[in-house]
Amino acid sequence: MSNIQRRTLLKGVLASATLSAVPVVGARAQGATIRIGFIGPLSGAMQIVGSPMHFGAQVAVNQINAAGGINGNMLELVSRDDKGDPAQSVAAARELVGNGINLLVGVPLTSTALAVNGILSSLNAVLMGGGSGEEPLTHEQFSGYYFPTVPNNYTRNSALAKLMVEKFPDVTSWTSIYPDITVGKSSWERMAYSLKEHYAAAGKEITIHDPVTPKYGATDFRNQIVELMASPASGLHNVLFGNDGVTFFKQAKEFGLDEKFSCISEQSLDLDLPKSLKGNMTKNTWSSSFWQPGAFPDSAASNALFDAYVAETGDKYPHGFNSTANTGVLAFAAALEATGGDSSTGAVIDALKSVRFDSPTGMTYFRPEDHQIINSGTVFNAVPDSLNDNGWSIAEVAKVGYEGVVNRANPGREFEL
Repeated sequence: MSNIQRRTLLKGVLASATLSAVPVVGARAQGATIRIGFIGPLSGAMQIVGSPMHFGAQVAVNQINAAGGINGNMLELVSRDDKGDPAQSVAAARELVGNGINLLVGVPLTSTALAVNGILSSLNAVLMGGGSGEEPLTHEQFSGYYFPTVPNNYTRNSALAKLMVEKFPDVTSWTSIYPDITVGKSSWERMAYSLKEHYAAAGKEITIHDPVTPKYGATDFRNQIVELMASPASGLHNVLFGNDGVTFFKQAKEFGLDEKFSCISEQSLDLDLPKSLKGNMTKNTWSSSFWQPGAFPDSAASNALFDAYVAETGDKYPHGFNSTANTGVLAFAAALEATGGDSSTGAVIDALKSVRFDSPTGMTYFRPEDHQIINSGTVFNAVPDSLNDNGWSIAEVAKVGYEGVVNRANPGREFEL
């Protein structure tokens, strides 16, 4: 991994951190080590999420240390595998805090994030949550100790819907396919609401047609594809995720579903879709991702993470989850710069409410009222490409800013559309 000079890194990544009236108390002696705890699924079915997150976190730690640390203090990442199990996440958090580590990153799943969020106040620890977009974390279950490094589901859907309106202003009839579970239904409700909102802002009416809802875990989607082929909608939004989503798109391609719809938006599969379909990638498909480096050419943090990823893997298409815990570490670093190295929970939380810093997704800050992250995401269009060894390439990537589409702050109150 390349040695980034302290001046360059702090200028590009941390020097943009700004703070107003944060007391500096309990600052560490220069040269001490500040430990950050990582909790996430590093084995089991959800390792596909946990491993890239862990990689991104370690990259940030290594690069900050190579640049001289934080006020002369080195960072250390102490990692625990929770296997995606909420009970193990809670146990890991208790263990880490019991060992004096009060700064935590990771915990990407909704179930694990909600579980750990519930004990943060009693542990007096702060968590940079790296994957869950569930609104309760910044609404009715707001704890004051949790900072998400990804947008909530409403904000992400609203940004995707806004881009679809800009790209496809004449596609004014939409439907969806989502799994018959609560998260599938709620995600489509947010997308449908956002499509109506953004088309109305563009002076157009939109028709929402009945969605198709296969059982979660299905392996045969032929009946649902036939239903979609008969739908009067010209836009399709996918919420199927994991193996369900990849299998659906493989079968949909065989039926020519991408010829029927003028555009397909999807929020669940990221690069797993083109990496699975390769040369059979569906047409007119736009995928939401937490991070694609092509959208952030001027971000030192994005370039540093991308370079480290390519050096480690040889792959030029990193999954968006590489960025989320990386952002968490950079946020802690910005806060620690502001506090003069004081890593006490109260001082770090106060700093996090005011700092602005460069992350892989550009300029980033947390809304002080509810700790909602305000940054940018990406939406990309992957296409078949016979000239690429992968069989596919990214034809276009768009940066979508969240500042103009984020829901209003309402901590302690239930989220409402």
